[in-house]
Amino acid sequence: MDEMPLSEVIAGGGDRWLMGGHRRNLSRKKQYKTVLYCFMRFGHEGVVRQPSRTALPTECRGGTVCGRMDTTDPRVARTRATVLGTAADIVVEQGPTALTVDAVVARSGVARSTIYRHWPTRDELLVDVFDYCAPVIAKPPADLGFEDAMRYFLYDLVTQMSDPKWNRMLPAMLALKAYEPQIAAMERRMEEMQNDVSADLFARGEREGLFGPDLDDRQAIALMVGPLIFAVLTNEVPLGNELADAGLRCFMAGLAR
Repeated sequence: MDEMPLSEVIAGGGDRWLMGGHRRNLSRKKQYKTVLYCFMRFGHEGVVRQPSRTALPTECRGGTVCGRMDTTDPRVARTRATVLGTAADIVVEQGPTALTVDAVVARSGVARSTIYRHWPTRDELLVDVFDYCAPVIAKPPADLGFEDAMRYFLYDLVTQMSDPKWNRMLPAMLALKAYEPQIAAMERRMEEMQNDVSADLFARGEREGLFGPDLDDRQAIALMVGPLIFAVLTNEVPLGNELADAGLRCFMAGLAR
């Protein structure tokens, strides 16, 4: 599959195709825009929704700065956080096609030259917005046993996946990664973060004698996290701690056999 610049793929936004009702024989670019546009503007059910008015924080979770905002100059860090928070507001409310440097300047008050100093292209800004809104996966407290630590991990995922901004951005990120190498790289970083946490979790279970080193921990974590992602993408089942508990119970029951 040929790579296409992100700005070229999602430029425009005037096309108004509904899921299941788009034109036949569209070009690959048009087909891609159709899927992305419907995900971000019409939701999973193909029904028009009012734009979210959720105010997004201008700092990442825990008061830290995410992605490329890390800098030794606190003034620069505040400016970058303001720009990314404003850009995230725009993407959540109107979709990625609405994100322009002019829109960020008008809403944030940050000078255009300052924005271009940190993000030479609009594509780079959009990639950083996805990185800014992505969940931060942390290891559970060290004193928890395997089952309690896994529950802690799954509940934290539920909380972060329930965030309106990430809930709306996840489908677009999954679509864009096929065209934009930087977003694919960001997803790989998230996967590495999850793998690091899951390795710690399954090491606890092995120390407790619940299973041996031959357990496929990647498959096991997929069995428990998969239903949560399914809930976000489809809305077929409610995303909540009850769903996380159900997956964990099934896994623990399988170990007891």
